[in-house]
Amino acid sequence: MLKKIFVLTIFLLLVSVHGLVAQKYVTSLGARLGEETGLSLQQRIAKEWSIEGILLSSWRNKDLGLKVLAEKHHPILGRRLNMYYGGGIHWNYLNDSAKIYPSGLSGIVGLELSISRLNISWDFLPSFNIWYGDGDFTPSTAVSLRYILIKEKKKKKHWRPFKKRN
Repeated sequence: MLKKIFVLTIFLLLVSVHGLVAQKYVTSLGARLGEETGLSLQQRIAKEWSIEGILLSSWRNKDLGLKVLAEKHHPILGRRLNMYYGGGIHWNYLNDSAKIYPSGLSGIVGLELSISRLNISWDFLPSFNIWYGDGDFTPSTAVSLRYILIKEKKKKKHWRPFKKRN
């Protein structure tokens, strides 16, 4: 099922890129749908860097988790289609025990497409438990659908090459 979603997403990304005008965003919020589902908030902090916070729950169990990731974005075919990668930390609350909190490091690699105020992304998110937890490694893939809350302001273009700018 996930393989079909991934192939369909890549196909739609490549088909819909033709003729799009580049656009950047500052803040986006939405749903993460996959092996782990939840909310995703992305905040641009520098030209090609963003911070993403993910509050999620797994289909495998009733645990609740929080991941905070720093991500580096690289444009592909314009600024609307990006490849990104990064890493950060995670913390999980186990439903069956209030005293055990598995936590550790998480990585991320993915593709995202922004169209108007919609941001669609697919990513692979491996997590490595360093403190507590039964398993040391937990892989996860998901599609995120986010609404762009704040767009980056368009820069004014100067068409007069010989006029002095202030």
